[in-house]
This record gives sequence, C-alpha cells and structure tokens, in this order.
Amino acid sequence: MNDFYTPLIEWINTAVKYGFIKDDNANIVVEAKSVDEIVDKLQNYQLPNGRYPLDWTVQSPLGPPHDRRTNGDFTET
Repeated sequence: MNDFYTPLIEWINTAVKYGFIKDDNANIVVEAKSVDEIVDKLQNYQLPNGRYPLDWTVQSPLGPPHDRRTNGDFTET
C-alpha cells in the first residue's frame, strides 16, 4: 500500500498553507518511507513548540462518567 498516507500528508500541508494548522504543528505527523527512516524518526522526534499543553489526567468537573450498572438505573433482561 505504497503512498497510502500521501493524501493525509497533502491535506496537512494544504491546511498549513491556508492557516488552519500552525506551521509548528504540521510536524506532529511525520512521514517515513522505509524501516530505517521510521526508527530514525521515532528516535529523533521532538514535540512541536506550538502544541497545546493538555493534561489528560485532569478530571471533568462533573466527576467520573456515570455507570448505569451501578447507579440503580440498569435492568438486565
């Protein structure tokens, strides 16, 4: 499946060109065309400067998602 991701890479480049994606964030997706290149890209990957510093450990102010099986609303049939 050579060039399977080419349309995705082109879409990202076009989105950067039109300002939908910042230049710094274009490198979040990295292209490699050989196994050796994959290893090199993984070993040398650097986080973009423009990325959002998201903290996925922060919980929602609403608390954990409700589990219908434990709050009395779940009825097995």
